Amino acid sequence: MGYWKRVLLSVAVATAITVATGCGSTPSASKSPPSQSATTASIPSPSTAAPTALPAPTPPPTPAASAAQLQAVGTAVYPDCHDTCAGQDNHFASCDFGNSGASRWANCPLTPRLITQLNADVQGVPSAAEPLGGGQDPYWATESITADPGPAGGLVHAALGYGGNPSTRTDLVVVVVNGRLLVDDVYCTGSNPSTSDAYAPGWLNRSNCHS
Repeated sequence: MGYWKRVLLSVAVATAITVATGCGSTPSASKSPPSQSATTASIPSPSTAAPTALPAPTPPPTPAASAAQLQAVGTAVYPDCHDTCAGQDNHFASCDFGNSGASRWANCPLTPRLITQLNADVQGVPSAAEPLGGGQDPYWATESITADPGPAGGLVHAALGYGGNPSTRTDLVVVVVNGRLLVDDVYCTGSNPSTSDAYAPGWLNRSNCHS
């Protein structure tokens, strides 16, 4: 075989080997596995904050006086008059019984406002009725005093009579003035105080509070 034939044969064999090698190889595809952080769902951590405390309930207002203290005011307005009611031992009267002029209300636990109003009611009225009980110097054989305490004082219920059903029923509005329990208003039990109390016109005509 000549020289050039041997060269051409060698080139042909080398080319065949290279093509065969290239066709048999498979390119590798290198893919990185997905990270765990990308595939794992985010789960919120439980809250560790302390629960909000509910506000404490507001306590009811403390009464300004006890029922017994209010009842004492009622008995002072309608006292046992055995020392002042001649011949009427063990009877009851209004606290101004037997008094007149500037000292008329000296024994009565009344506010200055109510005293001013009661004086205005009787001013210039001949033989004026008793503004705390009606009539002329009224007195009673029986007395029942009850009370409803409240945050500003309370309400006193006075039932006065001659036996059997009371003939006079009054409600006394008690307030605290400079540490003292004083009556600031009076009206007939069961009436509307906004229109028929001691400050409404015509109180003397209603003051007997007959039940």
